[in-house]
Amino acid sequence: MTKITVTINCCLCSTETNHEIDMPTGWAHRYSGIDDEQNGFCPEHAPIAEFADSQCAGCVGGWCDCPMWSAFAYSGRRRDVTEEDLSSIRAGICPRRVNGTFGCNAGKITEINLSEQAKSGGIAFANAIEEYCRKYP
Repeated sequence: MTKITVTINCCLCSTETNHEIDMPTGWAHRYSGIDDEQNGFCPEHAPIAEFADSQCAGCVGGWCDCPMWSAFAYSGRRRDVTEEDLSSIRAGICPRRVNGTFGCNAGKITEINLSEQAKSGGIAFANAIEEYCRKYP
């Protein structure tokens, strides 16, 4: 049986986890591994997933296209995340949302409710943004 390594990186810190999996019989894969650098949250940052599920669905293609992510990420560039942004995030609402009235999941269009507010993940996300900015100046 063919084995491949799945590597999941926390998108907010340098933590990663590696898992070797067996490919199902009859399946093939072009590479010896798969890396996911944009969608993982380590145990410390896992509460942020609730915010992302509530606010990120249908917005942009991924963190690299996200104006909120660009406001704080990427050390060495000008950051423009504000206290108002962090306050909105703590309240469960992304202040820089750009899209989202529907999403696509497994080839099926799904409705996105833009009135949803994250219940707890926003506090964790705002704290992680502040920590990220301190760690990666």
